[in-house]
Amino acid sequence: MKDRVILVTGGAGVLGQAVVAEFASRGARPLPVDVVAAPAAQKGYQCDLKDAKACAALIEEIRSTHGRIDGLVNVAGGFTMGEAVHETTDETFESMLDINVRTLLNITRATVPVMLAKGSGAIVNVAARAGLRGSAAM
Repeated sequence: MKDRVILVTGGAGVLGQAVVAEFASRGARPLPVDVVAAPAAQKGYQCDLKDAKACAALIEEIRSTHGRIDGLVNVAGGFTMGEAVHETTDETFESMLDINVRTLLNITRATVPVMLAKGSGAIVNVAARAGLRGSAAM
């Protein structure tokens, strides 16, 4: 992991911060990316991952600054509880697609060409354990 440049989406969140800290402890250069500013102790980037153009600009900035991207860890996401499936509004459904799928697509689509040009890279997508087993109001 020594000096590898690793993007971590959702890097300002609790899980994202833990992922960033683990990569740093292994000698990597983790770069947290989040819609909110990264904690002061982390050198991070603020980006609305729902915006494809913003993701492309961010990846170009990171490539220009760091010269490469060795890994992308997609932690960003979320969910809303409470609505039964037959009561789920279009707004809730669109919101879930935006924060869980569109964010992943936009940042990955922007990152892959940088990895392809380099000839290597790794992408890890993190999902909630709750996705493996349903429960009421989820």
